[in-house]
Amino acid sequence: MYIKSGCPCENPWVESFHSRFRDNRLNRELFLNLKEAEVVISDWKRLFKDERPHSGIHYKLPVQVYHSDGGADCRPRSPG
Repeated sequence: MYIKSGCPCENPWVESFHSRFRDNRLNRELFLNLKEAEVVISDWKRLFKDERPHSGIHYKLPVQVYHSDGGADCRPRSPG
């Protein structure tokens, strides 16, 4: 299946992630080299995935949900 880039109606999750990533990290940094970019992006990815509340799991931290019920509530949700 081909999905055009920049078309949120075809892949809203990826487009939402890219938008947040650009707003929260790329537009705020001036990377001097590739290693610096790797470290900064890795730190942000850990924060985004593990340390911030997610609306899809009732604004809990993913690690809280995973450890409370063995990860059963961590599966992706369909829109609507």
